[in-house]
Amino acid sequence: MNELLRGLDPEQREAVMCPPTATVVHAGAGSGKTRVLTHRIAYRVATDTARPENILAITFTREAAGEMRRRLSTLGVGHRGNSGPTVGTFHAVALALLRQRLTDVSQPIPNIVHNRTALATSAAGSHRLAAKPRDILMEIDWAYARMIPHTDYAAAVKRLQRTPPAPAGEVAEIFKQYRLNVETAYHIARPVFIHMMEKGYGRIFMVGSRPGSDMRASKDTVAYGLTKSLIFRLAEILNESAGAANVVSSVIVPSIIDTPQNRASMPDADFSTWMNPDSIAEVVEFYSSPAADGLREPVLKLFNKA
Repeated sequence: MNELLRGLDPEQREAVMCPPTATVVHAGAGSGKTRVLTHRIAYRVATDTARPENILAITFTREAAGEMRRRLSTLGVGHRGNSGPTVGTFHAVALALLRQRLTDVSQPIPNIVHNRTALATSAAGSHRLAAKPRDILMEIDWAYARMIPHTDYAAAVKRLQRTPPAPAGEVAEIFKQYRLNVETAYHIARPVFIHMMEKGYGRIFMVGSRPGSDMRASKDTVAYGLTKSLIFRLAEILNESAGAANVVSSVIVPSIIDTPQNRASMPDADFSTWMNPDSIAEVVEFYSSPAADGLREPVLKLFNKA
C-alpha cells in the first residue's frame, strides 16, 4: 500500500485516498492528473473498494489512454482477459458500447468514417477550400460545442473576436448547408438502411446535384456544392456497409427540376431543358422494381436536355 502512495505530494495523496464516492479534482496542466487518476484506481483495487472489471477510465486522446494503460499495468492493475479496467477515449468507449448493443440486437454494425478530413477533402475536389477541410470541420465543431446555430455564427465570431479559417459568412453558409443536406440525409437514411438490411432488400434514393458531383460546377455555390458532394460519400459508405446484401443506395443527380418555385426564381430560363418531377419519379419506380433487381447504380444522372 505504501508503494502506491510513494512519491505523491500531500494534495495528490489526499485525492488518491479520499472516500469512495463522487470526487472532483481541480488541477492544472502538468500537475499530475494522470498520476492521481491511475494511483486512485490502483488504490481502490488494493483496498477492495472497487473491482477492476467495474472500472471505466476515459480521456480525450488515444495517447493519454495508452499512457493510462501503461501506468496501470506498472501499478499491477493491467488488463487480464475480461478482468481489467476499461480504459479509452470518450469516442472509442462509446463506439465499443454501440457496437456491442448492435451485436446484442442482431443489427448490422455500420461502417465508421475514421478520417472525416479525408472525406471532406475528397468532397471539396479541386476547390480552394480543399486545402483546409480540417479547419472548416473544426470550426463547425466549435460552433456545435457552444450550441451556436448557423444563423448566429457570424455574429458570435465577431463578438468573440475569433478568426475563422474562411470569411465568417462563407463558413456560416457551409454550416447551414451541412445541416440541411448532410445531417438530414444521414438521420433519415440510417434507420431506413438498418430496417432494409434486416429485411434483406431495399433501395434508398437521395437527391444530389451537379455541383456536388463535380466541384468545378460549384463556382458560384461553394457551400451547396461542398455539402451536396458529401451525399455521394454517404451513399458509398452505406453501399460498403451493405456488402453483398441486396440493399442499394443511389444518388439522383438531376439538372434543374421543373417546379413552380424554380420557375418563379428563374422566369427567363428555358424550362424545356429542365427535369420533370414525374420523370424522376418514373426512374425511381423502375429502379425499385423487380425488372431492375440486378442493377447496382450508385449515381443516376438525369439531365434531360441540359
